[in-house]
Amino acid sequence: RGSRIEDRWIGFTLSPKLWRDFWRSYCKKYLDGKYNCDENRNLSAGRVQTPVLGWIIQRYDEHQKSERNVIEAIFRINGMTESISFIAEEVGFTGDPEVLQGKKVKVIVRKEEEMEITPYPPYTTDMMLTDASKHLSLGAPQTMRLAQDLFELGLITYHRTEVPR
Repeated sequence: RGSRIEDRWIGFTLSPKLWRDFWRSYCKKYLDGKYNCDENRNLSAGRVQTPVLGWIIQRYDEHQKSERNVIEAIFRINGMTESISFIAEEVGFTGDPEVLQGKKVKVIVRKEEEMEITPYPPYTTDMMLTDASKHLSLGAPQTMRLAQDLFELGLITYHRTEVPR
C-alpha cells in the first residue's frame, strides 16, 4: 500500500514535468520541431519508468562526454567532392588522427561490381504483433496501443496494414 502511494506521488509529481519540460526540449532538439512540441501526456514517471529514465539520461550523458576521434575523408574525383566521416576506433585506427591531416592517399579498387539490393517487405501488423509477443511478451492490445501512440506522435506511418503493397 505504501509503495502504491509512493508510486502515485512520484508519478503525479514528475509526469507533468516530463510532459512540459522534457518533451518540449526533446521534440525541438531531436525532432526538429516537426511534431507537436506542446505537452505530451503519453509520458509517465513511476516506480519502473523513473529508474529507467534516469539510466537512459545517464548513458546519454556518458555518450556525449566520451571522447571520440572522428576522421573525415574527403574524396575528389573528376571534379566532384564527397566526404565521409567515421569514428576512428570503430574502423580499427588507434593512432592520432592529427597525423592524417592534409595527407593524400591512393585508393586502389580491388573489386568493382554492381548489385541490386532489394528492401525488406513492409512490416505488417501481424508481423508486428508476432514480434512483440515473441520478443517482448506484449499482448496484442498493449502492442496496438503503443503503435497508436507512436503514430500519433508522428514517429511511424499508419500501422494497421494487412497487405504489403
